[in-house]
Amino acid sequence: NQDGFITSLFSDGYHRTASELAKKDNSHEQITGLRVQLPSLGGLRVGGTAYQARFDKSLFLNDATGYQNSDVAAGGLDFSYTNKLVSVFSEIAKTGTSSFARILGVVSEPDKRLEVAVIARSYPKDFANVHAFGFRESGSLTQNESGLYVGAKFSATRSLRFSMYFDQFEFPWRTSSLKLPTSGNDFLLLSEINLSRKQDLQILYKN
Repeated sequence: NQDGFITSLFSDGYHRTASELAKKDNSHEQITGLRVQLPSLGGLRVGGTAYQARFDKSLFLNDATGYQNSDVAAGGLDFSYTNKLVSVFSEIAKTGTSSFARILGVVSEPDKRLEVAVIARSYPKDFANVHAFGFRESGSLTQNESGLYVGAKFSATRSLRFSMYFDQFEFPWRTSSLKLPTSGNDFLLLSEINLSRKQDLQILYKN
């Protein structure tokens, strides 16, 4: 911006207009990272990731905390376990003096016709990780959000399938567009019917 702060990060790579060209090469980042993964033990995998990024200008991202710094560092541990019936995955991450960001998911196929997924997430408001891209409702940074997602897919017959998900989420701290803490939910129900080889019928409800 006019004060020399980086207020947003663009990654689309387009330079078609004068405003897009003005954003080209106006800031630089140097990043160093490390990924370590232990040898798999049965269906269990454990790993860790860390990075440090340095920008040539201070970041002033318009998020829950108004993060302002030219250096960003983050680290996390992750694990997953998979067998024939269930897959479990989780990650815990931290930036600087922030609280821990956490996600835990379970995907199960108890029957050949049924798949179920449950994902719980908690991203604190001070989690300032500009390279995080966590499962979330918000379109901004991976922070200031907690929620529980449940999804399922059921194949009643070879020609009739049902899919649904429900996501209950909360933004526990104010943001640039929401002046007070906010919560909400998202629900979808889809039925798909194969009438013939060339005809499909879909009925969708979303709220």
